Amino acid sequence: MEEVIKYTLFVLYFVLIVGMGIKARRQAKTVSGFVVGERSISPAKTAFSYAMANFSAGIFIGFSGFVGWNYGVFAIAIGLAASTFIGTYLPWKILADRIRKETDRTNTITIPSYLEARYSIRNIQTYSSILMFIFFIPYAASLLMGLSFLFEQVFGINYVLINALMAFFVGFYLLFGGYRAITSVDFVQGIITLGASILVVLFVVNLPEIGGPVTGTVALYEMSPGYIVPDTPMKWFGILSLLLATGLGPWGMPDMLQRFLGVSDGSKAIKLSRIMCVSISVVICVCACSIGAFGHLFFDEIPSYGGTQSVDLITPLIITKLPTILSTLFIILILSASMSTLAALCLSASTSIVIDFIKAKIKPTMSDSTTIVTMRLVTVLFIAAALLISLKPPAVMLNLIQLTIGAVAGTFLAPLLWGLYSKNVSKIGVIAGMVVALATTVLGFLTLQTGSMWLPGALFDAIRFWGMPFFTMQAIIFPIIVIPLVGKFSKREKKEIDRIQE
Repeated sequence: MEEVIKYTLFVLYFVLIVGMGIKARRQAKTVSGFVVGERSISPAKTAFSYAMANFSAGIFIGFSGFVGWNYGVFAIAIGLAASTFIGTYLPWKILADRIRKETDRTNTITIPSYLEARYSIRNIQTYSSILMFIFFIPYAASLLMGLSFLFEQVFGINYVLINALMAFFVGFYLLFGGYRAITSVDFVQGIITLGASILVVLFVVNLPEIGGPVTGTVALYEMSPGYIVPDTPMKWFGILSLLLATGLGPWGMPDMLQRFLGVSDGSKAIKLSRIMCVSISVVICVCACSIGAFGHLFFDEIPSYGGTQSVDLITPLIITKLPTILSTLFIILILSASMSTLAALCLSASTSIVIDFIKAKIKPTMSDSTTIVTMRLVTVLFIAAALLISLKPPAVMLNLIQLTIGAVAGTFLAPLLWGLYSKNVSKIGVIAGMVVALATTVLGFLTLQTGSMWLPGALFDAIRFWGMPFFTMQAIIFPIIVIPLVGKFSKREKKEIDRIQE
């Protein structure tokens, strides 16, 4: 009977997704409609879409396991500070209204095209779109990879089959309805995620190993006070890296910023979206981080599969202790979150490579209908590439996600921030900032992979503990400093597009 209920829930879920994709098809007949929903998406749908694009399998599996294992119940505070305050409230407060007005004024519907209009730097639009496409593919693959633990290694469900289904259904509703279909599906999936998160965490904290949140917290304190409040400088520095890398990431990720471009006009709509989005974020962060926070009560050491230890296994293995119905709800929750993020990445990367590279540089006379068809074809290629990469995954999902955040958010955030808030920005400064972001990210990733061979043991141990977020933080922060610093010692170009004065 439980198996019947489980598969019935899956069928109903996928039928709902297909229906919403078909319904949105007639509203994606123009380029603007396909990319930003004609800039007329409601505050509620925009809020859910931002939250769902921000929270993928990563927060429930990679982030929850990593932060929970290293910091115990303090992981909840880290999640709220990083994802809710820095990653949700602040970008909505600081960036949303300005980006909405500036892209409307410059008649641009992608972040690369806005940067080209703002700075008049030759090929910045092309470089940005190609960078997005290249790095978003492994990011999308990491979402599929995260499900391998959940479906095959833990629940015994074939990982390749589930990933193929997920890629198919994302492609289906994205190809049919574009951005408007994404926001409609995200709205429904967001409600599913909220409800499932609350139910699952209520049962998890009352499992015998935890015995309730208070008993579990006391047990962790008895193991080590550091699982309640970090007790070493190294841990606090690691937290700082996580806060800045995870929290500032959405500020410069084009798939997240796209939500600001598509929301219906007006400061009131943006304010309402901000309030709703922060509320959604609080619930998801608390629920996701609460599961990983008690990982030490279930395992004496980091669980392993095939001889390789991975914190990504902590949350899925805990979930297997729940009744079948609840574990099924968790699977649907992960599917919902991952499909939303995957769809956001696909749309952002595919539309940008077509609009900002193919149409802007190769075939400027391309008609709207041809542009939409091309975007759909590129979307198929993007999903196929991500699926192929996911079939042979690296050991830890978090590093691949942070690699993309560092490269892409680091490249976009500083030029965007300075462009919105200052007219005194030099072209050479912007170029230097972009180069620094990419170089810092790649060198950091290579250091984590090879540092044991050439770094002193104690130093490498510290860097390995901080992980890729340590370098992602640098890739995001350094360009913000480099752009004005280089500009100060270079001759500023006089021809710039001045932003609208408030």
